[in-house]
Amino acid sequence: MHELDDKFSAEICAMLLWALHEEFGFGADRLRRVWDCVAVHRAELLKHYDMQDNAEFILLYKLRQIGVDVEKWTAEPQTQKVVLKE
Repeated sequence: MHELDDKFSAEICAMLLWALHEEFGFGADRLRRVWDCVAVHRAELLKHYDMQDNAEFILLYKLRQIGVDVEKWTAEPQTQKVVLKE
């Protein structure tokens, strides 16, 4: 099961990194900095969840505190592609 979680995490990270490259022009060095930052946060999260049973996904909570509701965004229909780069 851990292998599937790692593969899924790698796929999600790859999608995020590709979006950062395509839409914001991040190059390999900057993408590596993002990857390293995410890896640190992932390790901290794994420790958090190892210590608690039935914990709410802490990052969803923290993002809601700054006005980012990922669950709400996920429920919204994606009717058009957002183009940020001209």
